[in-house]
Amino acid sequence: MSTLVNVKDGIQSISSIFSFFTNSLAIFLIFTKSPSKMGAYKYLMIYFALVSIVFSMFEFSVKPFMHTHQSCLIVFAKRLEGFSENTNLLILCAACGTVSVTISIFAIHFIFRYFAIERKGKLAYFQGFYLIFWIIVPLISGLIWLISIRVLLGPNETTSNFIRQKILETYGFDMSEIVYVAAFYGTQNDLKYNVIAGMVSLFLNLTFSIGIVLFCGFKIFRKVKLLDKIEGESKYTKRLQKQLARALVIQTLLPICLVIIPLATVFILPIFDIGLNGFTEIVNLSTAIYPAVDPLPTILIVDNYRKSLGNCLFFAVKSRKIQQIPE
Repeated sequence: MSTLVNVKDGIQSISSIFSFFTNSLAIFLIFTKSPSKMGAYKYLMIYFALVSIVFSMFEFSVKPFMHTHQSCLIVFAKRLEGFSENTNLLILCAACGTVSVTISIFAIHFIFRYFAIERKGKLAYFQGFYLIFWIIVPLISGLIWLISIRVLLGPNETTSNFIRQKILETYGFDMSEIVYVAAFYGTQNDLKYNVIAGMVSLFLNLTFSIGIVLFCGFKIFRKVKLLDKIEGESKYTKRLQKQLARALVIQTLLPICLVIIPLATVFILPIFDIGLNGFTEIVNLSTAIYPAVDPLPTILIVDNYRKSLGNCLFFAVKSRKIQQIPE
């Protein structure tokens, strides 16, 4: 196993552990310190933190690699002992599907925040049975990714032969040691239409969610600028709305910068027979780091959470100092 693999595995493991801590802290603060005015939104925030923990669990256990070679993009992982090849492949596809789940949840967050700041009673669509619907939607999105990747981008002999030597030289893995999915676009004279169909399916799925984020984000930005002019709303509510909107924007920029833009780059450039070997290593690490830092904007920007965390740290330090005073 190469030094590159050891370094990447170490960073992924550390990031996964840190992610479990930060997201668990976020769940605790959201559950215990959220103001009553937050309503059903706190359940969406908890749901997202849970998905981030699942994302990290996949990173910790599967430790996926992304690599490009000429016109081929491959995502692979070392086989988990005790599981069949098909089960290993399904686990890898599920790990890929969590990307779509994450982006879909962001889209739903933006819809909720837009309804909340619009103040037209549409938040009723996030109550009761409707809330269950919003929770299921990202899972369906992830399932679409899983099926598309498994059926249209699964392993085959042609792709295995094409990448065999490169994987061995770069990572020290024989093909019998790994499980993979790949977008091998082929050549101009021999395009792989199943691969093109699979990638189009993934792109459309993501584009729909990102389109909702951009549309609602623009509307929220305009509404936030007018909050101070709205009468009948307390200063506390206005401040909370602004803080949640600010935290959501930063939380959205994180996956865009760490996940979506890097992934889009490595998705598209192999079509033009452009390899990005060094860049894919950055993508491998950025996707691992992302769930660990994602809850930080919410914790640090929303007053209720930031002050509660600060008070806990203050009392912990004060208590320790008292214990250290000699009798």
